[in-house]
Amino acid sequence: MSSKKTTGKIILTFDKVNQILAYLSGVLLALITLAVCVEVIVRKLWNVSIIGVVECSEYAIVFITFLSASWILRQDAHVKVDIVIGWLKPGTRPLLNMVTSFYGAVLCMFITYRCATVIWDLWRRDLDMEKALELPMSPLYTAMLIGSFMLFLGFLRRGYACMVERKKAMNSE
Repeated sequence: MSSKKTTGKIILTFDKVNQILAYLSGVLLALITLAVCVEVIVRKLWNVSIIGVVECSEYAIVFITFLSASWILRQDAHVKVDIVIGWLKPGTRPLLNMVTSFYGAVLCMFITYRCATVIWDLWRRDLDMEKALELPMSPLYTAMLIGSFMLFLGFLRRGYACMVERKKAMNSE
């Protein structure tokens, strides 16, 4: 099998995983929205609180943030300062994007490593959250690990694309 076909399959698989994680994030957002609405209605009508809604919402927010970050980067829907980018020369924009992408990749790899060490420690010591539901802490960090690793790959991909774009811009000048 040629390296181009292998690379294409890897990129296709990465995109599918990214899409699945984005859908999962959307489902989690819908579920916590529904749960909080039900919690408010039940509390207003019967003066009773549903145990665990706040804790599950806190968990879900972390899951949503990390599991959707790479998809957001791929869609180029993240926050950026367009006014500064607009001032740059066409050849400089890809260079800036390339540098920030590779810096982001290094940072995400560090976060991935730290999450892995924390997960190992939490699993070894069998620690739970000290809240109403006493949920285990390791799934929270596992979402951070998966999301950071996916974002690492996303930044590498974006950095490579910017490098190719920069080469094209330099050749056309």
